[in-house]
Order: sequence, then C-alpha cells, then structure tokens
Amino acid sequence: MKTLLFGTAWAENQEHMDGRCGRWYAHHQAIPWPCEVVFALIGDGVSRDIRWPAGPVNINLIPHLGRPGHLEHEGWWRSFSHAAHVAKQQHCDRIWHIETDAYVASRRAVDWLYSVKSGWEVAWCPRYGFPETCIQAIGGDQFERLADYGRIYNKVKGQHPEHILPFSRVERGLIGDRYGETGDDPGRIDGLDYYVQCPPHITVPYRQ
Repeated sequence: MKTLLFGTAWAENQEHMDGRCGRWYAHHQAIPWPCEVVFALIGDGVSRDIRWPAGPVNINLIPHLGRPGHLEHEGWWRSFSHAAHVAKQQHCDRIWHIETDAYVASRRAVDWLYSVKSGWEVAWCPRYGFPETCIQAIGGDQFERLADYGRIYNKVKGQHPEHILPFSRVERGLIGDRYGETGDDPGRIDGLDYYVQCPPHITVPYRQ
C-alpha cells in the first residue's frame, strides 16, 4: 500500500527547521519501510525566508494560525487534517502521522504501522494515560473523517485531540512514551519502539 508519512511543521528560524524537521526526515527516510512511502511536511505559515528539507513534499498553509492558547491550536488542526487532501493528491492508500518531534525506533513499530490497512489506530502514552496522537495510522476509509476536522475547528476548539479523535484501536503493546519531557536517554530504554517529544540534543537510534 502506498503510504503518506507526514508531520506538521513550524519553525521560528532556519536552525529550528533544520534541527527539528530536517533530522526528522533524515531519520525516517533511512528506515527500510516495507512499502512505498511518500514523505510530507505540512507547515503552519512558516516564513518564506526559511528553507525546507529537500526530499519531502513540503506544503506551507498560510496565514500562520499558531497556538494562541493551550487548547487553541487551530494551526495544528488545519495542518493535520490537510493530510487527507495530500494523501489523495499523491494517490496514497493510507496515512502515517509521525509528529516532527516523534521518532519510530524499531522494526516492531514499523510492523504495527504496516499492519494497519483500514480504521484509525494510534500509539499509547503511558505518562499521561491517553492515546499518543504523535504516532497514528489512518486507513483510506478514514480520509474523509480526517478532512472534516479542518472544517469543524470551532466545534473541537478547547478540546484535546487525544480525547476526541475517532480511534478504532489503541496499540498498547509497544514500548514508547513522551520521554523527551524528562530527557530520558533512548539508549537506556530496553526494547524502545518510539520516542516522543524528542529535544534537539537527543538522537534516537533505529534498531531492526
């Protein structure tokens, strides 16, 4: 199945773009995916002076909407939902959403993503006890539902995506968390499958 692998993007300057989106792309494009993968970065009004990584499909939605409040992140909702349109344009059969501070770290995580042919599956965040929206697998049968969120922002404003997205299954069998919040060393996490909210100074290895 041809798959769109995308992350949402924002950068204050070139260093931020290179350090976050650039290394996100370098890490994930080096993984031996078992299917054809189209990479994309969908931005929220990034300055025209900032260069994007060469390789992904780069889309910059304007104007910048941003996140004026903790539960007001219209820019993210717009970029996230726009992936449905990109997937159709690229003739993809499904979508993998891997946020630009999230890293797939094992063959086991790859196998889970690859196994999702339909429905809407998501990883798990043990730290907060809710679905980990930074890593999602969305089947082609869910594209229209994904696109809808870009049109109904006023209805979802003030709510956490983790609590309202229509997941058909939560994958709890993998080892992963928002380790970046505590600065955990990925090399010391046995059986690591994914690492979320990774800061620029930490490198996450991929293991077969």
